[in-house]
Amino acid sequence: MAGCIERDETLTTTGLAPGGYVVRVVGKIGPVDCWAAESQINVPATGQLQSRIFLRRQSAPGC
Repeated sequence: MAGCIERDETLTTTGLAPGGYVVRVVGKIGPVDCWAAESQINVPATGQLQSRIFLRRQSAPGC
């Protein structure tokens, strides 16, 4: 879980073992999930990776 992330903000982490991970991202307006994405990320043995995740607008009431 994380707080608010701006569209131009970069997230970093350390200590991830090489392999596949699933990253889920949800954008909210108040309590409503208005954007969502799920992306498979493959961390190489070098541990260095850059990836973009594109959110899709949801058709929930209140968005």
